[in-house]
Amino acid sequence: YALNASTGKRLWAASLLGEALSCPAIDEARGLLWITLTGAPASQNSLVALNLKTGKVTAGFKLGEVSASPVITKDRLYVGSLGGFFHAYSLK
Repeated sequence: YALNASTGKRLWAASLLGEALSCPAIDEARGLLWITLTGAPASQNSLVALNLKTGKVTAGFKLGEVSASPVITKDRLYVGSLGGFFHAYSLK
């Protein structure tokens, strides 16, 4: 859910396959909220980007089991997976 910080009113809700156990990363420059999911089916994305205004999924990557928080630095997104891999993506 996304809530209005002043009023508490719900702005949007998103239904995702899996559980978000980590802190999301806000990419204000691109208007995205990056969330990692654990327990997502293997055929589904375990790293997803939601549009901050609408909650619609705009991007996703299949990483396997992920419970680490994504980190954004300038034009790169980093996240580690439970399979022992560290992933880096260009956000350009």
